[in-house]
Amino acid sequence: MRGEETILVVDEDALVRTTLRRLLGRHGHTVLEARSADEGLALAREELGVIHLMLVDSSTLGVDDQDVRGAIRGGAASMRFVCMSAYSNDGPAPSPRARRSSPKPFTSEELLRRIREELDGSKIG
Repeated sequence: MRGEETILVVDEDALVRTTLRRLLGRHGHTVLEARSADEGLALAREELGVIHLMLVDSSTLGVDDQDVRGAIRGGAASMRFVCMSAYSNDGPAPSPRARRSSPKPFTSEELLRRIREELDGSKIG
């Protein structure tokens, strides 16, 4: 599952950002990092056309793909999104936002597959 795309990782946890940067970098991606939703949105606006996908911790940062798309407006039409959530698929999700998220924890392979599917435009069930 190699790629050459640029991915923006938005997570307040430095260890999570570092781990994701290393994982994604080993698989050929260029990785940009942001510590907060505001920082991520500012970077996304700055780098429109360069960032292929945002990997966002939705539960921690309080955003989901619709929030991000709305904040960036029409300029992010080609940018893809994967939102991570601390909510599990095992129990009832507390909100529609959580149901649209990829639950933590996940394996490296699961995350890489999810990112590849999103970048390739595959329907994820």
